[in-house]
Amino acid sequence: MWNPAGDGRSGTQFWLPRVLAETIIHRADAAATADVTYRLDADLAAAAITDHLAMMTSPGWAAQRPDSADALRGSGQTLSLQASDAAGGWLIERGAEGATWRQGSGPADVTVRGPAASLLLILTRRRSISAALAHDLQVSGDLDLLTHWVDHTAHQAG
Repeated sequence: MWNPAGDGRSGTQFWLPRVLAETIIHRADAAATADVTYRLDADLAAAAITDHLAMMTSPGWAAQRPDSADALRGSGQTLSLQASDAAGGWLIERGAEGATWRQGSGPADVTVRGPAASLLLILTRRRSISAALAHDLQVSGDLDLLTHWVDHTAHQAG
């Protein structure tokens, strides 16, 4: 089975999390349209964040969205995402060759903490950073770096 991300995962390892993440995100869209509260299990949200980061840093993403991949390049800037309700976290580094990420935590230029579902909603631009900050996320460090990341990682073109 083909893996369009072009990373080291097999096709099955790519598609199972990808379909789950897409379902989770479109369920959030449906809840917003219906004006109902969106609830999501923290472990499912964490899995979708992992999938999202894998997509944003993949060779396939760079080939399909070179504008995004170029905007995510940097000179060592780091972002730390820490879920308050799920195990682990994610550490992103913007390097000259592109962005990379790993599971875990560490010192970062910006650290974002809160429920995994809220982290997912800002990463996928379903909730604004300002709304999340007013509701349930805490940011320490360079807010502009977080904003830059979110602004340049949309799945849709344009």
